[in-house]
Amino acid sequence: MSSHYEAPIRKPLIAGDKSYHDISIDIAKPIETPPNRDWWIAFTISLVAFLWGVGCIIYTIGTGIGSWGLNKTIGWAWDITNFVWWIGIGHAGTLISDLSVEQRMTICNMTIEGGARAGLIQPDEKIFNYLKGKPMSPKNENWDKALKYWNNLKTDEDAKFDKEEIELLNHFKRKYIV
Repeated sequence: MSSHYEAPIRKPLIAGDKSYHDISIDIAKPIETPPNRDWWIAFTISLVAFLWGVGCIIYTIGTGIGSWGLNKTIGWAWDITNFVWWIGIGHAGTLISDLSVEQRMTICNMTIEGGARAGLIQPDEKIFNYLKGKPMSPKNENWDKALKYWNNLKTDEDAKFDKEEIELLNHFKRKYIV
Protein backbone atom coordinates (compact mmCIF):
# COMPACT_ATOMS: atom_id res chain seq x y z
CA MET A 1 0.00 0.00 0.00
CA SER A 2 1.32 3.42 -0.89
CA SER A 3 1.90 6.15 1.64
CA HIS A 4 -0.33 8.73 -0.02
CA TYR A 5 -3.94 8.95 -1.05
CA GLU A 6 -5.03 9.01 -4.70
CA ALA A 7 -8.57 9.85 -5.76
CA PRO A 8 -10.32 6.85 -7.28
CA ILE A 9 -11.49 8.80 -10.36
CA ARG A 10 -8.12 8.78 -12.13
CA LYS A 11 -4.93 6.80 -12.35
CA PRO A 12 -2.33 7.55 -9.68
CA LEU A 13 0.05 10.41 -10.53
CA ILE A 14 2.87 8.78 -8.60
CA ALA A 15 3.74 5.27 -9.67
CA GLY A 16 5.65 2.86 -7.49
CA ASP A 17 6.20 2.93 -3.77
CA LYS A 18 7.63 6.46 -3.45
CA SER A 19 6.63 8.56 -0.49
CA TYR A 20 6.25 12.34 -0.50
CA HIS A 21 9.67 12.50 1.16
CA ASP A 22 11.23 10.53 -1.71
CA ILE A 23 9.58 12.84 -4.25
CA SER A 24 10.85 15.93 -2.39
CA ILE A 25 14.37 14.49 -2.43
CA ASP A 26 14.14 13.85 -6.20
CA ILE A 27 12.90 17.39 -6.85
CA ALA A 28 15.51 19.10 -4.65
CA LYS A 29 18.43 16.96 -5.87
CA PRO A 30 19.47 19.21 -8.82
CA ILE A 31 19.44 22.27 -6.56
CA GLU A 32 21.24 20.71 -3.60
CA THR A 33 24.02 18.91 -5.46
CA PRO A 34 27.20 20.88 -6.25
CA PRO A 35 27.51 22.07 -9.88
CA ASN A 36 29.56 19.96 -12.27
CA ARG A 37 32.46 21.06 -14.48
CA ASP A 38 30.25 21.99 -17.47
CA TRP A 39 28.17 24.28 -15.29
CA TRP A 40 31.29 26.08 -14.07
CA ILE A 41 32.53 26.56 -17.66
CA ALA A 42 29.18 28.03 -18.75
CA PHE A 43 29.05 30.21 -15.63
CA THR A 44 32.59 31.53 -16.22
CA ILE A 45 31.84 32.39 -19.85
CA SER A 46 28.63 34.16 -18.81
CA LEU A 47 30.42 36.04 -16.03
CA VAL A 48 33.18 37.21 -18.39
CA ALA A 49 30.58 38.40 -20.94
CA PHE A 50 28.65 40.21 -18.20
CA LEU A 51 31.75 41.92 -16.81
CA TRP A 52 32.82 42.91 -20.34
CA GLY A 53 29.38 44.47 -20.88
CA VAL A 54 29.61 46.36 -17.59
CA GLY A 55 33.08 47.58 -18.61
CA CYS A 56 31.69 48.78 -21.95
CA ILE A 57 28.92 50.71 -20.22
CA ILE A 58 31.39 52.29 -17.79
CA TYR A 59 33.69 53.21 -20.70
CA THR A 60 30.79 54.69 -22.68
CA ILE A 61 29.65 56.78 -19.73
CA GLY A 62 33.23 57.88 -19.07
CA THR A 63 34.05 58.90 -22.64
CA GLY A 64 30.65 60.10 -23.81
CA ILE A 65 28.12 59.01 -26.36
CA GLY A 66 27.64 60.14 -29.93
CA SER A 67 28.94 63.53 -30.88
CA TRP A 68 30.42 63.98 -27.42
CA GLY A 69 32.85 61.11 -27.75
CA LEU A 70 32.61 59.66 -31.20
CA ASN A 71 35.84 59.95 -33.16
CA LYS A 72 34.77 58.16 -36.35
CA THR A 73 32.79 60.22 -38.85
CA ILE A 74 30.93 57.16 -40.11
CA GLY A 75 29.02 57.08 -36.85
CA TRP A 76 27.87 60.68 -37.01
CA ALA A 77 24.78 59.86 -39.06
CA TRP A 78 22.72 58.70 -36.10
CA ASP A 79 23.70 61.61 -33.87
CA ILE A 80 23.06 64.18 -36.56
CA THR A 81 19.74 62.63 -37.55
CA ASN A 82 18.63 62.41 -33.94
CA PHE A 83 19.41 66.11 -33.52
CA VAL A 84 18.06 67.32 -36.85
CA TRP A 85 14.90 65.21 -36.72
CA TRP A 86 13.52 67.52 -34.04
CA ILE A 87 14.26 70.60 -36.16
CA GLY A 88 13.22 69.65 -39.68
CA ILE A 89 13.97 67.65 -42.77
CA GLY A 90 16.29 70.00 -44.62
CA HIS A 91 19.89 69.22 -43.80
CA ALA A 92 22.60 71.76 -44.51
CA GLY A 93 25.73 73.26 -43.07
CA THR A 94 29.43 72.67 -42.97
CA LEU A 95 29.02 69.29 -41.27
CA ILE A 96 26.70 67.98 -43.97
CA SER A 97 29.04 69.20 -46.72
CA ASP A 98 31.91 67.27 -45.08
CA LEU A 99 30.00 63.97 -45.14
CA SER A 100 30.35 61.40 -47.89
CA VAL A 101 27.45 60.67 -50.22
CA GLU A 102 26.73 57.40 -48.39
CA GLN A 103 26.59 59.21 -45.05
CA ARG A 104 24.23 61.80 -46.52
CA MET A 105 21.97 59.04 -47.84
CA THR A 106 21.98 57.48 -44.38
CA ILE A 107 20.89 60.77 -42.82
CA CYS A 108 18.06 61.20 -45.34
CA ASN A 109 16.95 57.59 -44.88
CA MET A 110 16.96 57.87 -41.09
CA THR A 111 15.03 61.14 -41.30
CA ILE A 112 12.31 59.40 -43.31
CA GLU A 113 12.31 56.40 -40.97
CA GLY A 114 11.93 58.86 -38.11
CA GLY A 115 8.62 60.04 -39.55
CA ALA A 116 9.50 62.81 -41.99
CA ARG A 117 8.10 62.82 -45.52
CA ALA A 118 11.48 63.58 -47.09
CA GLY A 119 15.11 64.07 -46.22
CA LEU A 120 16.67 66.78 -48.33
CA ILE A 121 20.29 67.80 -48.78
CA GLN A 122 21.30 70.43 -51.31
CA PRO A 123 23.27 68.83 -54.17
CA ASP A 124 26.93 69.77 -54.53
CA GLU A 125 30.06 68.56 -56.32
CA LYS A 126 30.29 65.39 -54.22
CA ILE A 127 26.79 64.41 -55.32
CA PHE A 128 27.48 65.27 -58.97
CA ASN A 129 30.70 63.23 -58.97
CA TYR A 130 28.88 60.33 -57.36
CA LEU A 131 26.08 60.37 -59.95
CA LYS A 132 28.27 60.83 -63.01
CA GLY A 133 28.54 57.64 -65.02
CA LYS A 134 25.91 55.71 -63.03
CA PRO A 135 23.60 53.55 -65.18
CA MET A 136 20.48 55.64 -64.48
CA SER A 137 22.21 59.05 -64.64
CA PRO A 138 21.72 61.38 -67.61
CA LYS A 139 24.30 61.08 -70.38
CA ASN A 140 26.06 63.59 -72.69
CA GLU A 141 24.05 66.81 -73.27
CA ASN A 142 21.36 65.60 -70.85
CA TRP A 143 24.03 65.53 -68.14
CA ASP A 144 24.76 69.23 -68.72
CA LYS A 145 21.04 70.05 -68.58
CA ALA A 146 20.67 68.06 -65.37
CA LEU A 147 23.68 69.82 -63.77
CA LYS A 148 22.20 73.21 -64.66
CA TYR A 149 18.88 72.22 -63.09
CA TRP A 150 20.44 70.63 -60.00
CA ASN A 151 22.59 73.72 -59.36
CA ASN A 152 19.35 75.73 -59.12
CA LEU A 153 18.08 73.57 -56.25
CA LYS A 154 19.16 75.97 -53.55
CA THR A 155 17.52 77.54 -50.57
CA ASP A 156 16.05 80.99 -51.07
CA GLU A 157 18.42 83.78 -50.01
CA ASP A 158 15.80 85.32 -47.68
CA ALA A 159 14.75 82.01 -46.07
CA LYS A 160 14.53 82.01 -42.27
CA PHE A 161 16.05 79.07 -40.39
CA ASP A 162 16.30 77.92 -36.83
CA LYS A 163 20.05 77.52 -36.35
CA GLU A 164 21.75 75.47 -33.75
CA GLU A 165 25.50 75.75 -33.52
CA ILE A 166 27.19 72.81 -31.86
CA GLU A 167 30.79 71.82 -31.44
CA LEU A 168 30.77 68.14 -32.25
CA LEU A 169 34.13 67.07 -30.99
CA ASN A 170 36.47 68.83 -28.63
CA HIS A 171 39.51 68.16 -30.80
CA PHE A 172 37.96 69.80 -33.88
CA LYS A 173 38.88 73.43 -34.15
CA ARG A 174 35.85 74.47 -36.17
CA LYS A 175 32.21 74.54 -35.31
CA TYR A 176 29.55 72.90 -37.42
CA ILE A 177 26.28 74.60 -38.14
CA VAL A 178 23.39 72.22 -38.55
